[in-house]
Amino acid sequence: MHAVAHVLDSPAPLSVRAGAFLAEHAGRVAGPDDDECRAEMRAALGYCDEQALAALRSAQQRYSGLTHPGPLLGRIVFGPVLEADTGTGRVEFWYAIMNEHPDGVSSGSLLPDGTVLFGLLDVDLPAFPSLDHFVECDALLDFAHRQELLSAEHPESVTDHPAELRRRHPSLRRLERGCRT
Repeated sequence: MHAVAHVLDSPAPLSVRAGAFLAEHAGRVAGPDDDECRAEMRAALGYCDEQALAALRSAQQRYSGLTHPGPLLGRIVFGPVLEADTGTGRVEFWYAIMNEHPDGVSSGSLLPDGTVLFGLLDVDLPAFPSLDHFVECDALLDFAHRQELLSAEHPESVTDHPAELRRRHPSLRRLERGCRT
């Protein structure tokens, strides 16, 4: 298995926008090493699930310690650690996404296949196919938040904006109505 670079060192395949967002806002804090994770898996399950361990190592190598402001969750920290349910044998990586100041109610965990789960109390639901998708979403929300709001109260801003868009993007065309196919 090849080593995975931390997302701050090599943001690809994230978009340029997400890479710039991380470069401007993100930092890194220390997380558990691979030997500690292996020992925790053996302690919880009695054996080491090598596929789950490889997925955990990959997530940790890419994300452990990453911290940035989240548009929805406040300042967040990525710190995936092993959690195995000895009754079901289900492996999850808890604390994959957590508030810098946890509230004890919400959670962001990761499954070995990369799926991000968000939970409230005891209900966890799939929210993103990967941590990369989550970062893309935060970057896009940050970008949207920084955009100039246009008011519909001033007719000149309503007409000026489309004209400015057409000037900057000559191939842009107005759609008269939506298409249902």
